[in-house]
Amino acid sequence: MVITFTISELWLRAIFPHFDSLHRDEGALRRAIKETIKQALRSGRDATTCQADDDGPRIRIHLSFPEPEAGMLRAGAAKAGLGHNQFVKQLIGAMALHPPDALAPDMNLSINQLVRDLAQQSPTVKDRPEQVRMFSNLQDAMQRSMIGIIEGSTGVGKSRAIMCSAVDWVHERETHVVIAAPTIALVRQYAAEWATQATVRDMPQLRLVFGKREFVSQLDLTDFLDSPGGKVWDSAAIREWMAGGAMPDQADKGVEVRWLCHSLERIVPGFPMDEVRLTDIVMEGDSGLQAYKAQFLDNSDCGEIFVCTHAMLAQHMRMRMIAAGRDDDFKAIAKEISAVFNGYTKAKAAGDAKKAEHVEQLQALYAMQGDAFKDVEGGLLPLFNALFVDEAHVLEEQFSNALTEYLSLQSINRTLEAYRAAGGRVAKATVDDIHKCIAALGQQGHAVQGDVINLASSAPVTQALKTTLTQLAAEISAIALPKNTENMEKRLAAARLRRAAVLLRLASSHGDARSYLRFSPVRAYPQLYIGRSNVSNVLSLMWNAVDAGAAISATMYLNTGNGEASAFYQKLLLSIPPARAAEYPPVEAPWLHESIRTLWIPEAELAKALRPPTRADKLNEAQLAAAEEAWLRALADTLAYIHARSEGGVLVLMTAYAHIKFVSALLRDAVPGIALVAADGDTNVTKQKVQFLELMRNGQKAMWLAVGAAWTGLDVGGHEPWSNHFGESLRPEDDNVLTTLVIPRLPFGTNNTITHIWRKNNKPSTPWELFEAAFRFKQGLGRLIRRVGLPKNRDIYVLDGRLADPVFDRATPLFEKIMVRYPVQRLRALTGEADH
Repeated sequence: MVITFTISELWLRAIFPHFDSLHRDEGALRRAIKETIKQALRSGRDATTCQADDDGPRIRIHLSFPEPEAGMLRAGAAKAGLGHNQFVKQLIGAMALHPPDALAPDMNLSINQLVRDLAQQSPTVKDRPEQVRMFSNLQDAMQRSMIGIIEGSTGVGKSRAIMCSAVDWVHERETHVVIAAPTIALVRQYAAEWATQATVRDMPQLRLVFGKREFVSQLDLTDFLDSPGGKVWDSAAIREWMAGGAMPDQADKGVEVRWLCHSLERIVPGFPMDEVRLTDIVMEGDSGLQAYKAQFLDNSDCGEIFVCTHAMLAQHMRMRMIAAGRDDDFKAIAKEISAVFNGYTKAKAAGDAKKAEHVEQLQALYAMQGDAFKDVEGGLLPLFNALFVDEAHVLEEQFSNALTEYLSLQSINRTLEAYRAAGGRVAKATVDDIHKCIAALGQQGHAVQGDVINLASSAPVTQALKTTLTQLAAEISAIALPKNTENMEKRLAAARLRRAAVLLRLASSHGDARSYLRFSPVRAYPQLYIGRSNVSNVLSLMWNAVDAGAAISATMYLNTGNGEASAFYQKLLLSIPPARAAEYPPVEAPWLHESIRTLWIPEAELAKALRPPTRADKLNEAQLAAAEEAWLRALADTLAYIHARSEGGVLVLMTAYAHIKFVSALLRDAVPGIALVAADGDTNVTKQKVQFLELMRNGQKAMWLAVGAAWTGLDVGGHEPWSNHFGESLRPEDDNVLTTLVIPRLPFGTNNTITHIWRKNNKPSTPWELFEAAFRFKQGLGRLIRRVGLPKNRDIYVLDGRLADPVFDRATPLFEKIMVRYPVQRLRALTGEADH
């Protein structure tokens, strides 16, 4: 059913406090009006209470309504004696007279009752319509046994809505629910939310569960601190933490789990954590292993809420899939899926129309496989039938990492010393050669542009690394390692060395996209990763095995060509079964854009100077290097200008360490004494953030040149990040910790995960790189506004000159649709003049 009408702008302003921001994005405005009409229809709003159309500017709107809303609209119009278009117009007028926010909340929704009860305890708790919409979307997906794809911006109150929905599910079904989040900080947030809700309502038991790699090995930490390389990290604080049982600090109140990597990171920001993580080969008496195992000692048949990390969820799925491989029913379905998939592949290659039938068969078989999987025991978590995934946009990457074998190369030296100390014999020449190989890998890593290098690459630096890895594998393999010995220390060290040799041989000989070296967070401690090239089958099985679920994040949707928001990319990425995927209009906090003064993009002449060169320009190596230097010099001049204009801290999201090194040197020359934090590969994001905050607290206007994880997971400002470090937060109106965000180059080529590379190579018809860059760009923009009430002095600079290049026209619209919600102006040269 299609409706077309003109509506008063005054009415829309009465309904939407953030109308100015909405009006910039036609698709967002249309979605908001449509949701308002649906809400009016569901609540039985009387259209006849509004007769006259207000004077003033009008906006023409086209909307389409599916069933059941179309039927409700026809019935309402007939009852009011109005045409469909006029009925809708008067319905909006009635909402303008009494906006939804002014009405008494529907107490049939548990979120409203919860908020009312909490408000009686604390005046800071307020009704939030956007939180109610978030909760309603969750409830709709759960009640319809769907997988909801739900976007909620910063500030909508996602954690409260998710916990409330999870509690309702347990009370109604008396079964287990899992809430998964990517970080321990978010897990802590859910623990705090559970404790808050427990003050006013009956709550099921809450259990926090973490993955093995999220624990510190007590024995490996001791060995590392005693090693030559580890002594620089040794401190009284670490020793005190270990002696006290490795408890979490006060900032992690609610997470009473010992020996967590997160706790050690709080004590020593930037610690090379991969050197001391718990592995599969560890002494039984290791305190970290005991803390990990203690999570699984107390199981209950009563419905509970389990909050875990994405990594823990991935390990749970891995264990269940191993168990499922022994189940006859599951194996039979898997065999049939393989046969049908082969038929689909042949039909697709031949252009046979029957491929659609194969797709239907596959979807049915996947659903059957999910049902069979529900009965398979053997996972790390108890069986659960509802799943909420927070920050779902990183779930696929987290699964890829968690299901990957990894090896800390520096740890080989310590394992070798442990083996010799336990009586193992190794020729001195072999020991020296192993030390030289590992040192060479660290040196070669300084030539790597980013944090990660895929070993399938043909680049000279990659070939040099592979040669060194091959030599290292040969040296370790030459050691006569015993398989059985009564000496437990010797047996453990021998097992670790054998595993290292196997992984090194795999990485250096296969040459495919399953292996990569990571030089982060500390460049001197490289790690080797060998993993799954595709986790879609694991994710698909996970979704099919639950009765209902939701994938939630602040970035789940992109605007398509017709202005509508679509979750098509995340559905593909997360392998959500198409028949069960439920999409909802994105929910946004009304204040999200209020503090943004301007989003600046360079006008044509400046854009030429700020256009980064690319391989597509078909320049030779010398020309490319010269063009890149010219671009970086223009960028440094622009950053100096932006720093001078900024009213507070500046965050610059870069895409390469080499660019940061060059630009930071230019900035220090151009702006003597500039308070600069520059990512260098040797200091992780957490430590950089601390440096930035300390500079700001000392009254300096800091500029942070960041890369990597800063695009997606960074939260910096005068709120919780400030209070965690300094003990108290700043008032919003006084918070100028971060006022300016700069994106010099669109984030193409920044995802180097095994699975992303596999998708690009094996499914080239989908523009994976474009979608990935668009989502990372959207996430990057979200770094600036993290709380309500900030001064309207925030500026964004998107400086990539390719946005003004006709050659880039096919990609430009996707980024323009993301920026459309902001007040965009063009920057002329470095004068600050605007070209409207």
